[in-house]
Amino acid sequence: MFNPMTSVSEFVAKTSKGSDFLKFKSSEEKEFEIELKNIDEQVEVMVQEKIKDFSFELKTEWRDSYFPEYTDVQVIVDKTIESYRILKKAGQFKEAAMMKEKIKETKYAKEHLKLVLNLDFTKPTEKMKEMAR
Repeated sequence: MFNPMTSVSEFVAKTSKGSDFLKFKSSEEKEFEIELKNIDEQVEVMVQEKIKDFSFELKTEWRDSYFPEYTDVQVIVDKTIESYRILKKAGQFKEAAMMKEKIKETKYAKEHLKLVLNLDFTKPTEKMKEMAR
C-alpha cells in the first residue's frame, strides 16, 4: 500500500480515477447545460428552415468544414455565454434574458455563416431552376 518512497498523492493518482472523478456539477450548472442544449436545438430548427430557403445546394461535407471566420464567431458566442452566466448569477434576470436571446442569435449567425460558405453554386435547387424558366 504505502511506502516511504511514494507520496499519498502519487498513490491516489495511481489507484483512483483521478481528481476529475470527484467533480460534481451543481444544479445551476446542470440547468445551464439544459438551457444551452435547448438553444442548440432551436438553432438547429432555424438552420434546417434556412436550408430549405437556399437557391443552391450545400456541399456534402458542410458540417465538417472549417473556416477561420467560424472560430472568430465562436469566440463571440463564448463571451456572450460567459456574460449570460454572470448576469444570471448577479440576479439581473431581464439583462440575462436579453443575453440568452443574443446567444441564440449569435449561434444562428455562426451556423448561417457556415451554410453560406458551403453553398455549391454549381448546383441550383429545384426552386432556383423553376425561377430560371
